[in-house]
Amino acid sequence: MHFLGGIIVALGVFTLHDLKVFVPSRYLTPVAVVLMVVIVALVWEVFELYIGTPIEENFVIDTLTDLGMGILGGLIGYSIGTNIKKL
Repeated sequence: MHFLGGIIVALGVFTLHDLKVFVPSRYLTPVAVVLMVVIVALVWEVFELYIGTPIEENFVIDTLTDLGMGILGGLIGYSIGTNIKKL
């Protein structure tokens, strides 16, 4: 789910740029898009804590895995977005 979330957030950045909402062209770099994915992923992790999702014994490993999958999804989403933009 975090992988798909990363793809969706990255493609959302491209969509907002195409709709001319908030995202200037300078934010369509790989670092900027992945940073936005990381911010959304971190907010999601805090939200999970806030709503009382049960904390596992390996909480740190689980959180790092979630963030890693989100980043990987963000990179794939960035790749998809740049390829679609070329069309």
